[in-house]
Amino acid sequence: MPLVGETISHYKILKKIGEGGMGEVFLAQDTRLDRKVALKFLPQELQQDSTARKRFLREAKSAAALDHPFICKIYEVQEADNRSFIAMEYIQGQTLGERLLEGPLPLKDALEMAVEIAEALEGAHRQGIVHRDLKPSNIMLTSERHVKMMDFGLAKRVSPVEGQEKQEITTALTREGASLGTIPYMSPEQVRGEQVDLRSDIFSFGLVLYEMLSGVNPLKKGLAMETAHAILGETPPPLTRYREDIPVLLQHTVKKMLAKDPDQRYQLVHEVRTDLAELIAEGGDSQEFTGEILKALTPATAIPARRGWRPTLPLVAALLVGAIMASLAIWTLAPAPDTATGSIARFVLPLPTGLRPSAESLVLSPDGSHLAFTSQGSGVRQLYLRAMESLETKVVPDTEDANRPFFSPDGRWVGFLPGAS
Repeated sequence: MPLVGETISHYKILKKIGEGGMGEVFLAQDTRLDRKVALKFLPQELQQDSTARKRFLREAKSAAALDHPFICKIYEVQEADNRSFIAMEYIQGQTLGERLLEGPLPLKDALEMAVEIAEALEGAHRQGIVHRDLKPSNIMLTSERHVKMMDFGLAKRVSPVEGQEKQEITTALTREGASLGTIPYMSPEQVRGEQVDLRSDIFSFGLVLYEMLSGVNPLKKGLAMETAHAILGETPPPLTRYREDIPVLLQHTVKKMLAKDPDQRYQLVHEVRTDLAELIAEGGDSQEFTGEILKALTPATAIPARRGWRPTLPLVAALLVGAIMASLAIWTLAPAPDTATGSIARFVLPLPTGLRPSAESLVLSPDGSHLAFTSQGSGVRQLYLRAMESLETKVVPDTEDANRPFFSPDGRWVGFLPGAS
């Protein structure tokens, strides 16, 4: 029945502003405190079920205990005129889902918003509340460029029958042309109808973050069943398929969030928040660094590093040690030369005039496809790369004062240490 213009309890309903699986949402005027609020009404089909109604109210009251700057505040939960509803903070802005219709977010904005989402989840998880329906449409973006997460603890189907939630998911998946609903943001354990914990939120958060960075949900397909199959079995493509400015550590973070096995994911959202905050800090001007990681090499081309992100000392040290260990492994595992026949391979690799690399600066990639070295070809020492199948030696831009180049163990990355020899 229409509600606009009616007064329920002390709330005058002004207009309808949304609708979802948990019911309709209206903008209303709180006549007691003279403020605008959002009222969410329990769906009509659940109003008739006393057990479902009680469970809905219990979930809402639990969520109302949350008091966090990045969580939409619930003012009260009550029943009036035979209708159950939640009165909550009215937030002006747009949902993250609406913003993503315009495309992916700038890297800095995505990281800052992701940290706020993580803080909100962390606050809820500390109170034992799992969101269970984390998706872009449940995240509001305020005019001050902050996030407000909505519907904490309200997403689970209000079902009085044990196991009915699993049956409802199964029915939705097998129904021809079924609406995708929130299935694209479910964790594998949710799709299987298993009991979920806070790690389920971490998986859903990983999908949201992936979409914030790429503009697409990597597991969403045309039909619900196809999407469920992808959630259970498909590995999302690397974020670098969609954009080039994704730091390696961020790729690792998202990949770990999206592990199919909950035991292989981050176990606490606090760990996610810490890694995201570190990425933001490393993007600043005051960071400490000992090297610069260059973008993946192609067989004939070296692409210079992006300046927006540089690794910390532990990462560079790990890469350097890894490169050394890889070199040792190659030397140890390589077949010994046939001394009986004296078959030792030698070759000459001419370099452009004016380049005089020192012997210690010459390094060969583990697969033997590239040679890296430093030289003062034009008065300034820089990093040079030469593909073994090419006759061209290329200087890598923005590598002034480069020293001691090294390759990653897989040969896809090359780095250097800055400063004097």
